[in-house]
Amino acid sequence: MSFAALMTDVEIDDVTGQSRVVEAWSSVDVGRAINPGLVETQIEGGFVQGLGFALFEEMVRDGARLANPSLMDYKIATSRDAPYKIHCDIVEAPEPDGPFGAKGAGEIGINPVAAAIANAISAASGFRHHHLPMTSERLLAGMLSEASSGRVSFMRIEDYPAQEPFTEIGEKYHAEVLARDDGPVGVDYFYGTNPYQSLLVFSSAQPNGNVLCVMHGGGWTNGYKEWMAFMAPALADCGVTFVGLGYRLAPKHIFPDGYEDCCDGIAWVHRNISSHSGDPGRIFVGGHSAGGRHAALLALRQDGQAPRQLLVNVIKGAWPALGCCISCHFVGAALDERS
Repeated sequence: MSFAALMTDVEIDDVTGQSRVVEAWSSVDVGRAINPGLVETQIEGGFVQGLGFALFEEMVRDGARLANPSLMDYKIATSRDAPYKIHCDIVEAPEPDGPFGAKGAGEIGINPVAAAIANAISAASGFRHHHLPMTSERLLAGMLSEASSGRVSFMRIEDYPAQEPFTEIGEKYHAEVLARDDGPVGVDYFYGTNPYQSLLVFSSAQPNGNVLCVMHGGGWTNGYKEWMAFMAPALADCGVTFVGLGYRLAPKHIFPDGYEDCCDGIAWVHRNISSHSGDPGRIFVGGHSAGGRHAALLALRQDGQAPRQLLVNVIKGAWPALGCCISCHFVGAALDERS
């Protein structure tokens, strides 16, 4: 019987929830290493395969259909994901019944990887994973759930990359919408690696299944998903699961980057919103100013669905507004597919 022990050094970004294994130490009892170089390669390869199992590999289902059936969508670990150094410690405790005292050195290198990474993540973040893979979305949601019961978010305005300077009206609007944000607790999730590629999800205490995703305005160069949070209380009272959807901004990111981000955000909502009591078959979009244009494009164009394994009619209705709407009285009317 083979034995192994593993230790990992993990870094965590507390803004995005992304984790990275910096270094690993793997000790494996192989009985007798007949070819030590080959054994070390086996240990290193087993670690990288276990890394994929721990952090990336997941079969995503859309009903009865597998949504990621190829290596284009099913992510596995590569050399870019592997730590800079994997220290291999070969332990030799000969097995009397093995050839020349050797033991198996194949699967044993994979077995402890997920547990070791989970322990390192738990020590660094305070959150214990109980589900694989340990994705950035799950880690961030877990860290938020471990925080205080008040309104919490690891995403703060000062955490974002700098934007173009606000106009005087923009400054007033920014202050006003943030001041009105005193509703239910929202949870940050990330659908990309850029801080702007994120969502703020608000659940309803009495959900009716409807989901409204709203994109902020700001003239393409300004804005935060947190601007939309003031709408959450009224929508939650109507049973709507509310999502503030962020996207990358100009001048660094010009069209169609923002639109593509919104498509990716909707794909994330479709896959995950059921965990917030939302119905992935009842997704509506809205937005004001630049966000209103994104909402209209999401509802009218049909080129963003297929690459993301979405149905053409994934959007059930749109509310694009070109003005800045502070009042939420409109939510008194039920959302339906004629909106």
